[in-house]
Amino acid sequence: VNAQPINRIAETLAFNDVNISKQVMAGWCIKIAERYLVQVYNEMHKQLLKSKLIHCDETPFKVTNDGRDGNSKSYMWVYHTDRQYGSPPIYLYEYQPTRKTENPREFLKGYNGILLTDGYQVYHTLKKENPDKLTVAGCWVHAKRKYAEIIKAVGEKKALGTIAYEGNQKISAITHVNNMVKGKSGKVVL
Repeated sequence: VNAQPINRIAETLAFNDVNISKQVMAGWCIKIAERYLVQVYNEMHKQLLKSKLIHCDETPFKVTNDGRDGNSKSYMWVYHTDRQYGSPPIYLYEYQPTRKTENPREFLKGYNGILLTDGYQVYHTLKKENPDKLTVAGCWVHAKRKYAEIIKAVGEKKALGTIAYEGNQKISAITHVNNMVKGKSGKVVL
């Protein structure tokens, strides 16, 4: 109801006549992270780079008062491991003002394994730069989303029998089987 935690705290404080802005509290959170949590983050980053598979994605958002045009996008890059490949669950977020190749290039420096991505070109650029070290794999959820958009645009009845419809059905089946075997021992080959 009250949006993000900092919003809730600011509104609760304001209700009690204590006026501390969300921006000030966000600044405090950043300072705490920089001062006390950076060592934990760095250790988690080292462990993440040892993983056989890393999921990679980036999400745009707007940052106000950062000295750029008010319509400028910034990006939160997320990298995470998968227990299925024997890694501890690690989720790391990295703020960057751009969506350029240099961001994952620097973050993933020295990584040798599989990048599971949405197909964004920067990951393929990294693969070309490191052909013996990186494999880029596509994300089923992102592929299914594109098929679902096509089906929605033309209507389900018209979509019957199309490649989009068949692709959507097959990815749903793969996801269903994957969910059934999640957490089970042994290997399943589809």
